[in-house]
Amino acid sequence: MNTYTNNLRDLALDALLADFNNSTLTIRTGAAPGAANPAAGTVLATIALPATAFNPAAGG
Repeated sequence: MNTYTNNLRDLALDALLADFNNSTLTIRTGAAPGAANPAAGTVLATIALPATAFNPAAGG
């Protein structure tokens, strides 16, 4: 692949993963939440993610 394509993929992945920085991951039982049904069920685990949850993407 060419460098332009790899850089584009890296930027897209970095933008997606930026939402996970300084956030909380909650794992629950039950059905997946959606537009019509909010998150429900028993909380199995809560994980606080760090300010830089993932390293920057490299290599496409």
